[in-house]
Amino acid sequence: MIQHIWSIVCKESRVDETTNSISIIDAYENLQISLNTEPDYKEGSPVGVPLNFELVSLFYRDKKAGEESIEEFVRVIDPKGLELGGLSSKVVFKDSFDRMRNIFKFQSIALTTSGTYLFQLYSQKTKKGKKQLISVIPVSIRVTINSKIS
Repeated sequence: MIQHIWSIVCKESRVDETTNSISIIDAYENLQISLNTEPDYKEGSPVGVPLNFELVSLFYRDKKAGEESIEEFVRVIDPKGLELGGLSSKVVFKDSFDRMRNIFKFQSIALTTSGTYLFQLYSQKTKKGKKQLISVIPVSIRVTINSKIS
């Protein structure tokens, strides 16, 4: 059976080619972002912000029994409960592997207001199976738009 072990939002991760060990660079718990928008910007509207970051997950399975896979989904929820976007990725265990990492690489994020943004992670074993919530990662983001804290 495949199990989710941990997930983290970070600036970047690096995998050592020799040992296959992973280094997590700058785990994100709090961020401060300042940006300027067009004059017709409506307060509270989503604004796309260029930001390179990663969401890294580790999965484990108790038996090395052939190839096995699951689908991992991430949803980004703003402080008011609005879903701002999502991604999915297939995690494939090869024959001899009992651990697999999945790395979502982001180049931007949509922001609406200051507060706690939630990265909700789900897994799904088959296309017709039910999505199961496996983790929620909170990241507090202070947003300053046009020199005004929102």
